[in-house]
Amino acid sequence: MKNGIYILLGCLCYIGLGCSSPKATPDTHKYFNNISKEQYQKNRVELKDSIENLIIVMGGPFYPNESDSSTKIMIDTILYSPSNDKYAAFIITENPNNKLLDRGNEAGDHYNAYCFIGKLNRDSGVEDLTWINAYIFVRYKTLSEASSLIREEYFKGLTLSAFKYNMDDIRFWNGPIWEKYYK
Repeated sequence: MKNGIYILLGCLCYIGLGCSSPKATPDTHKYFNNISKEQYQKNRVELKDSIENLIIVMGGPFYPNESDSSTKIMIDTILYSPSNDKYAAFIITENPNNKLLDRGNEAGDHYNAYCFIGKLNRDSGVEDLTWINAYIFVRYKTLSEASSLIREEYFKGLTLSAFKYNMDDIRFWNGPIWEKYYK
């Protein structure tokens, strides 16, 4: 009986209530990176250091049972606002499966992907690091799987949330996400 109710609610959502599937950003609003390679590399190092510090203090999405000094941190992507005063970054971590509470297959590693936003200062670089938990991506078997999924959801799925614009949409940089996290 419960399954029938869920199916009915799902159908009503898509047909009658105006729910929609994720949408790609229109070409007229597509984001493009306008930062130098030197600045990008500098910010990669700063972000990695900031994530390492978050892991040490067990902040944001990093919990003590899984993340520690042996956690490998990869900066997947950094996006910049047109005025280069804000950023969004996709961070992927790698941990051995034996650190999981529900270990399952203890052999091998798993990958978790996170999104952070923050503000930039031209002189001091990355000034802020705020975890955006619109989507949670944990326990993926490959780095490429975690990377593809986080890009897909943040480049197409944010239009379905309160954030209104995808991260690859130029309007994102002045959108509701900044009001939510930086009032």
